Amino acid sequence: LPLVLLEQWAGKNAEKFGVKKYILIGFFILSIGCFLFPLFDKLPLILFSLFILINTGTALLEPLQDTYFFHAVPKKDVTNYFGIYNISKPIASLLGPLFVSFIMIIHPGYTMIWIGTGIMMGGFFLASLAIKKKKIRVKKSLPLIAV
Repeated sequence: LPLVLLEQWAGKNAEKFGVKKYILIGFFILSIGCFLFPLFDKLPLILFSLFILINTGTALLEPLQDTYFFHAVPKKDVTNYFGIYNISKPIASLLGPLFVSFIMIIHPGYTMIWIGTGIMMGGFFLASLAIKKKKIRVKKSLPLIAV
């Protein structure tokens, strides 16, 4: 639900206030949500609230991915790097399960998966601090059409 409701809002506000702010907030929410998840694993209503919180962080990041790529890479180099950027999502689909499998081998149980994911999102938060503060033009997305 937050993805549908906040995606366009995040894109518009990132255009006004800068992309860095929303990327930092998104990764911070994801990191904190993942760290809190194991603490409330027996309370379904709180878990549901944490899922909404985590999706809120994702909603802040989703519309800014392509926008930041095209902003960060010089126009003359976009064709050289777009293929690498475009293949990163399928590679992440492979590396994600490998990451979880590695954690499960070291420490069985779902608790360490959430903590490991929280650490990884915290690392992305720290890496996001290096983003230069600059306002950029967010490309308008197409309206969602239910099929």
